[in-house]
Amino acid sequence: MSTLLSTENIKALVARTPGFYLRPSKKPGETYKILYHRLQPTVLYDRRSCKVDILVPGIMNIPMVSRERIVMRQGLPVLPLLVLLLLKLQGWSDHRASTRSDMQQKQYVDIRDINQLVAIAARSGEHLSQASWVPEALLDQGHQHLSLFLRIVRPAETQHWLNLGFDVPELYA
Repeated sequence: MSTLLSTENIKALVARTPGFYLRPSKKPGETYKILYHRLQPTVLYDRRSCKVDILVPGIMNIPMVSRERIVMRQGLPVLPLLVLLLLKLQGWSDHRASTRSDMQQKQYVDIRDINQLVAIAARSGEHLSQASWVPEALLDQGHQHLSLFLRIVRPAETQHWLNLGFDVPELYA
């Protein structure tokens, strides 16, 4: 939540943390790096990683978050789960509506991520009543995106959304 460092500087700092690493962009002529985090191996995959996006307030409706609301995970500051979930819903909606086929393809990974995030948030005891500090515009958009998500995706598990305090139409509950 600072404007003192560029996203490239932040990525370089995070890449010094165990489990994180940088790769050059695959786009010809681009000089930026892509940040990844190594994931635990599974029965099917012994080497797994996930791309990490570094985003700053003012981009994509990301709100400014006060220091006391920042969550620390493995010594790194991360966005509170409910805000991350709202932004992920926004990303899914944006990817779905894009005219670019590469962006449209991202919506399927977004669906998986959203379903996993909502389960994690519900297990963690998150609730909208704790999010009074979140800008109303982001919450309103989140409700609109969720309504569309439930209509289009029809996820098998909607109880998590109810547990988080979201309104889920009876049709999907």
